[in-house]
Order: sequence, then structure tokens, then C-alpha cells
Amino acid sequence: MVDYPSATERGKSFGEPQLADIRAEWGWVRKGIEEMLGDNEYLGVIPEDVFVACKTGAAHLWITEGGFVVTTGETDMINGERIFLVWLAWAHKKGGNEAVRWFDFFEDQAREAGFTKFEVRTKYPKLGDYLQQELGFELVTANFGRRISGRT
Repeated sequence: MVDYPSATERGKSFGEPQLADIRAEWGWVRKGIEEMLGDNEYLGVIPEDVFVACKTGAAHLWITEGGFVVTTGETDMINGERIFLVWLAWAHKKGGNEAVRWFDFFEDQAREAGFTKFEVRTKYPKLGDYLQQELGFELVTANFGRRISGRT
């Protein structure tokens, strides 16, 4: 369990998500990333990858009353379309759906930054169902993975 500091302890007052300095929030954010990585071996990153991406501006850390969201951008190599990606989302209270709760906010951020597509990737089918039924997302692709075992 992540030792999650309250907004008061962090000296923050929240309405909408706030763009944050990864270095200032790293103590608790790192623990949240480690928790997510422990649940998903296929993410293929280590916490320091997220730190560097945020520090260099390749990704952005948004903190909320209930957790954090890390967003980044991608460019489709075929059509050049700019994609706003919710890369990681962690909530202190499981099932809090921090990224979904703030969908309108993040969509506005994406639009203002010139993105034309919004993506959320998840291993949780129920979140996918919610994204499709409630927010108008459509299934673009599903990634299935399996480790290759050695021959005996």
C-alpha cells in the first residue's frame, strides 16, 4: 500500500488536476508506479523511465485529490495523427478511475495542445466497457501477450 499524502500534507488545494513537478511529487508517485508495475508485467518500464519522461517534457504528471495521471503524446507513423495518451493512472482508492473522472479536463488539454485523438490503454476489460459505453471510445486494437517459454 502506498503511503499517500493528503492534499493538505502536500500543501495543495484541488479542483481540477494540476500539472506537477515530478521531482517534488516523486516520493509517493514512485510508489504508485511501482504498485502498477507489480500488477502489469507488460508495461515494460521502470519508475525511473517515467521520471525521465516527465523531467524532459516527453510526458506530464498531473496530480489530483485522489491520485495521479501521467500523459504523453504519440504520432501515428502511418497517418501522422497526434495522439494524446493516458499512459499511467493511479488512484489511492482503487476503482477511483482518476483518468476517467477527469476525462473532459484531459480532452480539453489534448485539444489545446493540438492532439486529434485521445487514447487510454488498459488491461481491465470493465474500464474498456465503460470507455466505450459511457465516453464514446471505440475499440481500436487489443494487445494480447504471452511470454515465450524455453523448450525442455
